[in-house]
Amino acid sequence: MVVSTKNELYTHDARDRLTQFERGTLNLPGTAITTPTPSTYLIQSREWVSLDRRGNWLDSQTTVNSVQTGDTRQRNAVNEYTSWLIGAAPAITPTSDPNGNLTYDGSRLRLCRTADLSWPMPDRPPRLTDGLRL
Repeated sequence: MVVSTKNELYTHDARDRLTQFERGTLNLPGTAITTPTPSTYLIQSREWVSLDRRGNWLDSQTTVNSVQTGDTRQRNAVNEYTSWLIGAAPAITPTSDPNGNLTYDGSRLRLCRTADLSWPMPDRPPRLTDGLRL
């Protein structure tokens, strides 16, 4: 058996919604992570603490380098996120296009950069740019 520190384990609720993700060394039965991945930048675990009826996460906990950070999100009546609060950082105000597609996520993408999302065709997966046209 090859031991890897980058196995991934996923947990779902009764409605088959993702509720937890863990990365690290998987035990032999494949039921638990025994040692989290040692990394300063990879997510070791994420737990979606509360989900609304559509499955949107409202509160989550993320662990990176053994440090846990909370994430709280609010959305409007048409299911667009309107505010994200990550740890003690200032709130992020994302924007969406008229179709409701996320166009700006306000995040620093773990690389301390700001990113813009563009939708080349209506409702198709976005193109991510960071000051460069892809």
